[in-house]
Amino acid sequence: MISIIIPAYNEEHYIENLLKCIQQQTWKDLEVIVADNHSQDNTREIACRYGAKVVDGGIPSVARNKGVETAKGEFLLFIDADQEIASTFVARILKKAKKHAIDICIPSLRPLNERKFIYLLLFRLHSLYLKIMQIIKPQGSGACIFSTMKIHKKIGGFNEQRRLSEDHDYIFRASRVGKFKVLWEMHIDFSIRRLYEEGLWISIYKITKAAMLHIFRGKADEKVKYEFGKFTKKGTGKKKTMRLKKC
Repeated sequence: MISIIIPAYNEEHYIENLLKCIQQQTWKDLEVIVADNHSQDNTREIACRYGAKVVDGGIPSVARNKGVETAKGEFLLFIDADQEIASTFVARILKKAKKHAIDICIPSLRPLNERKFIYLLLFRLHSLYLKIMQIIKPQGSGACIFSTMKIHKKIGGFNEQRRLSEDHDYIFRASRVGKFKVLWEMHIDFSIRRLYEEGLWISIYKITKAAMLHIFRGKADEKVKYEFGKFTKKGTGKKKTMRLKKC
């Protein structure tokens, strides 16, 4: 079984698309766990509607670990709530992991609903960078990480003390005790809402700085202002206060 773990906070505008993608997977032996950080919108209700198990989450590192606590799968797929995947994605990534005896891997990223040349080029260069870095000092985006339950437990999961770059840290530690691979030929459709709202070049600067700090110091840039859920809303509507529901 594969346990799909989705950290979420106020994702009502995005999570349904991902859950639809998961429903359409050709691989059916899976469970979906939404680790929700007490959303004040309809995130939990939508997750319940699609048959997901909802647990209390936290910041991404905490949410992913809490999701694993209730997971039953031999394999884990961590994926952010605003991504989209093809119907054969789970079957293909599992097949590749088994074929190459991979303990942890990440796919390439492709910008979701954006086909401008500059975005396509930057994302391709980013994937090439990660492929090269897997030899030097493995790292990658937490938007989509596939790992075994065994390797997750072996390294003690995500470092919950890390507010930023917890994905780089997780991948690096796992690569020290298991086999890591960047699946260059596979991809997920990656939401670029943050790039739109922050600005392309500001986002590139922050991402590059985080990567360099990981390479040379093994630390995160704690000076960066980071608010989990900052980019979850469409428009400027106010949040609605709602009673939390459990599935």
